[in-house]
Amino acid sequence: MAGFTMCADCQAEYENPLNRRFHAQPNACPVCGPHIWLELNSNLQPSTFNVEGSTLNVQRSTFNLQPLEAAQQFLAEGRILAVKGLGGFHLACDAASDEAVQTLRQRKGRVDKPFAVMALDVATVRQFAELSAEEETLLSSKERPILLLRQKPGSLLSQFIAPGNNSIGVMLPYTPLHYLLLTPP
Repeated sequence: MAGFTMCADCQAEYENPLNRRFHAQPNACPVCGPHIWLELNSNLQPSTFNVEGSTLNVQRSTFNLQPLEAAQQFLAEGRILAVKGLGGFHLACDAASDEAVQTLRQRKGRVDKPFAVMALDVATVRQFAELSAEEETLLSSKERPILLLRQKPGSLLSQFIAPGNNSIGVMLPYTPLHYLLLTPP
């Protein structure tokens, strides 16, 4: 995919309540949105696949915040959610809750392998991890990689995120849904 995170223009539209794209799902910007295309396969029979004769049925719907608010509430209550990303699903829980992280470990059968943490922004990351200028640039890049950062002593994150490690995997949101889920209500 050519783009992973929202471009500056989409971010501005997405955050502006007066913009028609305010919290619109999904984001389909030609610059930063997922790039998908249709390719004809020569093995397909013409009777079962007809691009020329097909029509696009577009239905407009409004974005309902109730599921989002429910998801945020579930996380606050220590529940575990499956959150859709571009390449699959993430399992999410409150990273500050020992109980939630241990429950996630138990359900995944993942005794010691470290989990990564998604934070809303660089300012949030600085609350629990040490971040150099170079690491900040990488973390904020279009690709939104998971970086291994040194965890600050006394961090509010659960000790069970990365048991026995001084480092923690950190990433920033790369889809509008991630951004909304992490933005305080």
